[in-house]
Amino acid sequence: MATTQSGPIRLIRKLIIGIIGGGILFLGIALIFLPGPAFVFIPLGLGILSLEFEWPRRVFQWVRSRLLRQRRQDEHNNTFSKDNG
Repeated sequence: MATTQSGPIRLIRKLIIGIIGGGILFLGIALIFLPGPAFVFIPLGLGILSLEFEWPRRVFQWVRSRLLRQRRQDEHNNTFSKDNG
């Protein structure tokens, strides 16, 4: 996101987004072990963090590519099973 904000304002924005996004991400990770919708909070936290940081974008791309690869493999396996079943 390209903005023309000055140094202190940009730093404050980055800090606020880091605290909010990091808190939501941490809550999502905690909800893996506690009862609750971790699958909602983890992507939400990463999405908020990706507004200011690059690493959450890379995590999203990695997860997306893995899910798409798994989906293609599952479709292939289902087609193979139907042909031989």
